[in-house]
Parts: sequence; structure tokens; C-alpha cells
Amino acid sequence: MHRLVGYHRPGSIADAVELLHAPDRMALAGGTTFVHDRGAEPVEVVDLQALGLDDIAVPGEPGERAGHGDRVRIGATVTLLAVCRHAAIPDLVRQCATAELPSTLRSLATVGGTVAAAEPGSVLLAALLVHEAVVGFADGRTEPLGTVLRDGVGPGSLVVDVTV
Repeated sequence: MHRLVGYHRPGSIADAVELLHAPDRMALAGGTTFVHDRGAEPVEVVDLQALGLDDIAVPGEPGERAGHGDRVRIGATVTLLAVCRHAAIPDLVRQCATAELPSTLRSLATVGGTVAAAEPGSVLLAALLVHEAVVGFADGRTEPLGTVLRDGVGPGSLVVDVTV
């Protein structure tokens, strides 16, 4: 539980990372796991909506952020509903995104948020593990999803994409 005491909406990934390095700040995309509680620890949120992390890149598409080889790159703020509907994403991943949450939350919940929340019962995370998903971070490093789930995202880190 959190008590919201501040809101930031950076216009660049660099600004978001800088904001996230401060204590008591957390990334916010869909907001489905954020629960406000007046008695809880204070937190400021860093809204990721304006960062352009909401695209899905498939092999062969033009663009500098395209998928690598035959892998599909899913931006961190892509909603689970968009994952369900995108034909280039493996069937198992799409089916598990459909089963992940109630339909009312799938239009808000994001891939990056699902990774960061690391819920043990997540069927979407299981499907991503089966497809050897790799998590990309704002600092340019990549980690296998299994490593990220074991170690956590870490303070000041920002998930920018997941490739399958």
C-alpha cells in the first residue's frame, strides 16, 4: 500500500530514470497495482505515459527500435489488451495475456508493470518465460526474464521493453 504525495510526468526516458533514482518514487504506467492508503508509506509516482514505450515492433518492420532477429519487441507500456490483439505475438503469450486479469484491467495493465510486479501466479509471466523473454532496461542492459523475476527490477531501474 502507498500514500501518493507527488506526481511526475517526464518527457524523456533519461528524465524518468533520473526521477526514479530518488528514494520513495515508483514508476507508474497502468496503475493497476497501485493502491492508495492514507496511513501507508508516502510515495511519489513517475508517470511513463509520455515516453513512447507503447509500441510493438515485429521483425522486418522499419524503425530503429525494431525487434531483433525473429523476436518481437513489446514496449513496457503496451497494455495487456494490445498484447492479446497483436497477431505477431506468439499465441501462448496472447492467450495468457487474455487470462491474466479481468477484461476491465487488461486495457490498463502493462507488460512492464507485470514484469515489475513479478506476481508468482502470473500466467503471462509463465508464457513469457516459456518464450525465453528478455527484459530491456533504460540503461541499455538486457536480462533474461527469469533473472529479473529472481532479482527484481531494482531501485532506479526502468524497464523499457520485453522481447519474445
